[in-house]
Amino acid sequence: DPYGNTNTTTSAAFTVDTNTSATVDIKDDTSHDDMISTIDNQTLTKLSGTIEAGGTITSLTVSDGATTITIDPATVTVAADGSWSTTTNVTTLADGTLTVTLGATDVNGNVLNPVVTDTISKDTVTPITIDAISNTNDNTPHVSGTGEAGSSIVLTENGTQIGTATVAANGTWSADVSALGDGSHTITANTTDPYGNTNTTTSAAFTVD
Repeated sequence: DPYGNTNTTTSAAFTVDTNTSATVDIKDDTSHDDMISTIDNQTLTKLSGTIEAGGTITSLTVSDGATTITIDPATVTVAADGSWSTTTNVTTLADGTLTVTLGATDVNGNVLNPVVTDTISKDTVTPITIDAISNTNDNTPHVSGTGEAGSSIVLTENGTQIGTATVAANGTWSADVSALGDGSHTITANTTDPYGNTNTTTSAAFTVD
C-alpha cells in the first residue's frame, strides 16, 4: 500500500476449457464384423460412443450419401461417464458405405468441432451369373460364370447337387458337373457370399447327346 505494507492472496483453482471431444461407432446388430448384410437384423444396427461427462448429444445421423436417418438426441441415454448407445433401422439405406455423424456440446457450452464420424459397409446383394451351355456330347460339361469374389457356388439340377465351385479373386468361377444323362438339362447356380448373402440363377436349357 502507499505506506509500504505488503500482503498476498491466491485465487481458488479454476479451469480453462475451450474445446470438447467425443467418439462414435457403428456396428451390425451382433458386432461380429464391420459389414451389414442379410444375415444381420438391420432394424437393430448399433450406434455407440462417448461424449464428455455432463455433456449433451446435439445431433446423430446415419447416411448412405443420398438418404439420411436422423436419430432424436432426446431418445439417446447418456451415462454419467459420458458413454452412450442406441440402435437404429438402416433398411431404407442403400448398399455401400454408411456414415454415422455425431454432434455434441460439453457442460461449458463448447461445441464439438469438427463433428465425429464412423463408417460401416452395407452389402445385402450378391451377384451370380451362369454362362450359356452349348449342346454337347460331353456328359460332364464344363460350367462357368461370374460372382462375388470368395463366394461359394453350389450347382444343382432338380434339387440334386451336381457340382461346386468358389468364385476367384477376378470374379469368375467354373466347375465340371457330375455325369448327366442324355436329354435336355438346366443347371441352377446357388451362391453364398462371405457375408451370408445368397442368390440363385438358372441356365438356359441345353442338350446332352
